[in-house]
Amino acid sequence: MTNKKKLLKAFMAKQAKGYTPFSAWTHYPEIDRNPQAISRVSYDFARQYDLDFIKTMSNGMYTVEDYGVDLDFSDIAKGGVAQVKTTPIHSYQDWREVPDLGVDQAPAFQRELEHLERLVELTKGDIPVVVTVHSPLTTANKLCQGQVDQYIEADGEGYLLQALERLTRPTIEFVQLALSKGADGVYLASQMASHDKLSPQAYQKYGVPFDLKIIEAADAAWLNTMHIHGTNIMFDLIKDYPLPIINWHIGESKPELREGIQETAKFIMGGLRREAITQADWSTLEDQVAQAKAINQADNRILLTPGCVIRQPFSKETLARLRDLIRS
Repeated sequence: MTNKKKLLKAFMAKQAKGYTPFSAWTHYPEIDRNPQAISRVSYDFARQYDLDFIKTMSNGMYTVEDYGVDLDFSDIAKGGVAQVKTTPIHSYQDWREVPDLGVDQAPAFQRELEHLERLVELTKGDIPVVVTVHSPLTTANKLCQGQVDQYIEADGEGYLLQALERLTRPTIEFVQLALSKGADGVYLASQMASHDKLSPQAYQKYGVPFDLKIIEAADAAWLNTMHIHGTNIMFDLIKDYPLPIINWHIGESKPELREGIQETAKFIMGGLRREAITQADWSTLEDQVAQAKAINQADNRILLTPGCVIRQPFSKETLARLRDLIRS
């Protein structure tokens, strides 16, 4: 059995010429709050599709679970996303009441650490694992049901900035604990670094400082990745963050893959359109695999993955055929 950790480290050291690392991930809402079940499914998924690293397939709301919300995961199986049904944030003043939690007071963070620990044990150090972390501003936006842009405009008293500091502290602690339990890096996801969501000035004030605190906490890891979620992304604002890998919805949002290679010296995680996997669009997938392989023949740059979570429902046969195409 190939040691994927050694192989991926060789790729990132500009060795393993011509190799194209591959990974993918999805959501399993029926089991993703059961550490034993989701770790086992994640490991089996990696083995079945010959993944070069595993991104923890945490539920998309774990960072708000400990703040008094009510969640609904029923749309995921139909291709949708989880929803916050009720929240304690009803007005600007409510940001003052966001608690200053430690991980020891946050059962969802504890659960995700158990998920990670079990997964690392299953891999026996052979497959790298990156732990999914949400940026503090992303957590704040989920907590207020997608209205954080309005609260930024209203933040004359600084209550939102203060709440972001409190949301950052357990995230940093979680990252530090995750690395101590064997994570090879963090996958830091920002859903707010988009011109469709905020102005660059707002993200510079409410997003960037907190992103950088998380990245600093993970600095000792070798597989840290920044995920810029959505369309119309603020690529220029994020592309120089101090981590080795950047990931975005290539094909759904500019820049395109070859443009991104010119605009950043980082490794690029992506290159596969996730809807092409869900829809088994083989013309698109074959073109994207060929493009990534050609780039990696010249210079190891592409970790070939979807730009984000593969939406359910999708065919196992599609992923298996995609695996075989990449390995051929």
